[in-house]
Amino acid sequence: MAFRREIAFKLYLKEISNGKYDKEERVLTLSNGLKVRRVHVIGTVVSKYEGKEKNYLALTIDDGSDTIRLKVWGEDIPKLASIEIGDTVDVIGRIREYGGELYISPEIVRKIEDPNFEILRELEMIKSYVSRRGKTEELEVEMVPEEIDKREQLLRLIEEKDYGEGVSMDTLSEELSLDEEELSDLIIELLNEGEIYEPKPGVYRRVL
Repeated sequence: MAFRREIAFKLYLKEISNGKYDKEERVLTLSNGLKVRRVHVIGTVVSKYEGKEKNYLALTIDDGSDTIRLKVWGEDIPKLASIEIGDTVDVIGRIREYGGELYISPEIVRKIEDPNFEILRELEMIKSYVSRRGKTEELEVEMVPEEIDKREQLLRLIEEKDYGEGVSMDTLSEELSLDEEELSDLIIELLNEGEIYEPKPGVYRRVL
């Protein structure tokens, strides 16, 4: 049997700060009861702090609803080193808590250069917020073999057709025998799970 990788939920920072964190389980329970471990957020960097020994780096991001810090240590410092105050970043990571402060331990951090991407992400955030209202259980969904095959086929195709700038939705649609809605659903799943990312609207790349 196969299970999906834990979903990175698209959240507003206020939803995180209003949640209740279980340190033992390393899970955040949102105000609607939904339990999450991985999050997908976007925000503008408003402060940057580097430890004196240069073995610690923290960024504070603001999405208009609240702020939160991204923290890295040691070999993970390069994930944040090139990000500066004023940059807008797209972040996938895990919620952690220390000393009463919730923060994000980032897995992937991407600087957003295209303003159209910000608009698209905001629309996705609204859609995600509306769709999860009322959901009260953690999503750990069993997958059937056919679903796994389609996912793997899509991931392989993105790798094979990516010559440095990503693969367009049109190319994926031409190569795969999936209807538009099914392909779109698979892409959204892979984006949420951090398997792929969208460097610009409608173009996708594997996360290495």
